[in-house]
Amino acid sequence: MDAEPESGKCNAWAASGPDGILSPYKIKSRVVRSDDVSLRITHCGVCYADVIWTQNKHNDSMYLVVPGHEIVGQVTEVGSEVKGFNIGDHVGVGIYVNSCGDCENCNSFLEHHCSKIVVSLSLSTVLIQMAL
Repeated sequence: MDAEPESGKCNAWAASGPDGILSPYKIKSRVVRSDDVSLRITHCGVCYADVIWTQNKHNDSMYLVVPGHEIVGQVTEVGSEVKGFNIGDHVGVGIYVNSCGDCENCNSFLEHHCSKIVVSLSLSTVLIQMAL
């Protein structure tokens, strides 16, 4: 697999079925929106939960499954409305992103219970450029 993906594509290792076998994939990225930060992932955590999802141990996996979360990388593009991030910044992304920061849960340090939270395990909600 190429170390640098073509524009608009993400290099990834994905399981396409419950056998859990990982194969290289090129996944199309969505266009960077005004409130997005795009990054080139350099490292990610992989834990037993990732094995469970790749092998559908809980009978709730939706394939393709790209294991790995709690990612670290470098900013490659910043949306026009984003503040505090610049191209080249080193960043980390936890499993939960996009909490509102203003509800009762967020104000009680319970962001993971925010109704606006996004789980970064979903390919449809995370814009990535994998560095494999």
